[in-house]
Amino acid sequence: MSTRNGWMAGAFWAATSLVAVAQAPATYVHTYFKQPVPLRLDSGKLAVFSEQIALRGLRTDDASPIAAADAGLAAALDRRGMSAAEAVQESVRGWSTLKSPVSTVAGDADVELLVGELADDAAVEFVSPVFIDERNLPVIITRDVLVGFDDSLDAVAAAALLDQYLGGFVLDRDYGGMAGVYRVRTLFKNGFDVLDRANELAQRPEVRFAEPDMLRRGVPRLIPNDQFFSILWGVHNTGQSGGTVDQDMDGPEAWDITTGAATIKVAILDEGVQQNHPDLNVLAGADFTGNNTVGGGPFNSCDNHGTAVAGCVSAIINNVSGVVGIAPSCKSVSHKIGTSNCDGTFSSTDTMLVNALVYARDTSQCRVTNSSFSYGVSGGITSAYINTRNAGLVHFASTGNDGAGSINYPASIAEVNAVGSLNRFGNRSSFSNFGTGIDFSAPGETIYTTDRSGAAGYYGGNYGFQDGTSFSSPYAAGVAALVLSRNSTLTAAQVESYMQQGCVDRGAAGYDTTYGWGFVNANNTLLLVPLPPGPPGPFNLIGPADASTDAPTTLQLQWSPSAGAATYAIMLDDNATFLHPEVNISGLTGTSYNVPMTLEQGRAYYWKMTATNASGSIDATPALASFSTMLDCNANGVPDATDIAMGTSQDCNENLQPDECDLSTAFRVASQEMTPINATSPQAFVYSARPATGAVTMAFKAFADVNLSNEFINIDLNGSPLGSVFVTGAQDCAAAGSNSVLNVAMTDYNNAIGHMAGAATLNMVPNANVGEQCATPTWITVVITCSATPASADDNSNMVPDECETGLPGDMNCDGVVDILDINPFILALSDPVGYASAYPDCDINNGDVNNDGNVDVLDINPFVALLSGG
Repeated sequence: MSTRNGWMAGAFWAATSLVAVAQAPATYVHTYFKQPVPLRLDSGKLAVFSEQIALRGLRTDDASPIAAADAGLAAALDRRGMSAAEAVQESVRGWSTLKSPVSTVAGDADVELLVGELADDAAVEFVSPVFIDERNLPVIITRDVLVGFDDSLDAVAAAALLDQYLGGFVLDRDYGGMAGVYRVRTLFKNGFDVLDRANELAQRPEVRFAEPDMLRRGVPRLIPNDQFFSILWGVHNTGQSGGTVDQDMDGPEAWDITTGAATIKVAILDEGVQQNHPDLNVLAGADFTGNNTVGGGPFNSCDNHGTAVAGCVSAIINNVSGVVGIAPSCKSVSHKIGTSNCDGTFSSTDTMLVNALVYARDTSQCRVTNSSFSYGVSGGITSAYINTRNAGLVHFASTGNDGAGSINYPASIAEVNAVGSLNRFGNRSSFSNFGTGIDFSAPGETIYTTDRSGAAGYYGGNYGFQDGTSFSSPYAAGVAALVLSRNSTLTAAQVESYMQQGCVDRGAAGYDTTYGWGFVNANNTLLLVPLPPGPPGPFNLIGPADASTDAPTTLQLQWSPSAGAATYAIMLDDNATFLHPEVNISGLTGTSYNVPMTLEQGRAYYWKMTATNASGSIDATPALASFSTMLDCNANGVPDATDIAMGTSQDCNENLQPDECDLSTAFRVASQEMTPINATSPQAFVYSARPATGAVTMAFKAFADVNLSNEFINIDLNGSPLGSVFVTGAQDCAAAGSNSVLNVAMTDYNNAIGHMAGAATLNMVPNANVGEQCATPTWITVVITCSATPASADDNSNMVPDECETGLPGDMNCDGVVDILDINPFILALSDPVGYASAYPDCDINNGDVNNDGNVDVLDINPFVALLSGG
């Protein structure tokens, strides 16, 4: 989809004036999940961005922000017939709009030429056209782009596409906790170019969405009204002012069950909530607009909407003044996502909304959000609402105040609960939007709620009457907060289901597109909500048995069930401190777990478990169990000691290892974690070496400061340098450790160990640039493998270690047979043992012990003669 088409150039520059000729209008779009969304060019305006203005932080009522903060930009504009002094600073820092010298009649191509000319000026950082969106509100293109890739695309391919279409550099990967979503800062200076490239990228099959991070106008869904009535009919309708009795949310009845829990927080995504209002139950939040207001409070004199919205949720109960919210003991938390333009709109960017949703999930840890505004569609924003709902947040938004049969965005997102407005008779307010996607209806007409205190606010007092779906939405959000106050273990889908079941039906029976599920009722809903379960019950670690010594190296951990447990977590390590566990996994169900790696033989391991549900957790009994893996050198799944005891294997040299293992050429030795490892803390691994018969592989794993090419670890063996590891491809403090392999030539290895079996010391010495910068202590491990000389020789290849071989009785000359040639050596052994040893140094005199009594003497003569005669 081309961003712009159907136009022809028809303008040229003469001095500082733009001369226009007639042109066909261009067609502009941005792409929302492959679908084109029309944009109409406002040829009477341009927008420019200046980092100097952004850093200075001028307020919206400052005069001539460009002239005051960026003289170079001011001169560039003046050269092209635009007055920097007349520029209007937008509510988003760094941005200003100004009148274009191009007349509306001149056509879109003239605007493109003007924007291109400005972008080519070194004094201009970024310039954008001003578009009008489908809501008839202005849209400005920024230099940043949000891109969401298909899950099947790997990081390398994603980087290649970003480089091909956008260039620049990546600001965030998995932005907002959304897998495959990137925030990219392009190097373009022209908003048309950014829009074009984003639209082209959006059409790729591997791309879910690609869109500029647009500066847009949000519309608070508020219709101000005069103060004339002070009774909260939406909470408790007694028929006041002619309303219908009990057309309300049954607040007092619900409060007999719960007024809310202070631990349940509602994120108010809005223009800011007054932090010190005397009648609001609030916690400090955050400002995502860059204006850095305290706690996300209001920035200018028109940032009033959020305070009124918050009152519907958590205005304080029983304080002998003011109003009361539907969830008065819960907490509202301001998430300031826009700044009022004092004209019924606020300015924001897509990333401000995304950042606020992520903050609600990860930092303020809210369970409910409220969005009482309409906004332009965005793939990034939609993905953020979906992602955070999957993490447990329940979202509510106002349907809109146009009286139309369609739902405004973001209420139109399936994962957001769209809330329409009701009047005191329980009927849809005439201004309330309805249609496909509406979920709930709640009071939104003649709502008395909090206003910014003192001279600020809509009315110059602490309270005021308001109309609009802006207030029906937070009422519904407050009911969700009450539900979670009663049972915080519920999922978002469960909360929504209970609210649907608790609604008082309005309109056609059951769900309909006028009222959704009906009139939200707090009491009915709470009566449906079960109390949370108790914490998990006791459970035991079963296998391997605590302190067992023959556990297999391929292992299954087993435990008894814990009553009420939702999930289990396991930690397994060869160190009882569990500083860097081999296994650290949660979310398990069932009563067994197969350890995914082969454990080291003959090593002590420790493990512990926790059972968890939403109400708490409990540690297993015992709190810490240990076991040792068996020695199984012949890999038959039976402990070596059992093989020997059962006679399956022989141990002729009595070294507690089967003879076949003494004769094996395979060599493997593994260290435990050595900690710390940095420039001031080298490590050494002492092991029993054997001469190699081939190349030696040393596989290192480290959790350390080793991400740069000038951060590496030098390796030597008994003082002989072997090389360096982690020179390239490593990461700083990688959770699973970074890997590096050093291949050592057989000759170099054998020279280092002196060509002899015995103790050897492998030294790991980091260079001066390797610091101790990880959040937990650093560590390193090594596994050494090679083909080596056997521990025992077997010169006659009979699979018996030579040291266990016994001589042939009567073979006194050691020629392998017993015959007459053995007579003289036999006589010499009887008469002069020393002489025999001298004459036959390679023979064993004990071959003369023919009667096997342990001595070589005259008692062996007759048995020797019998051997000679074949007896």
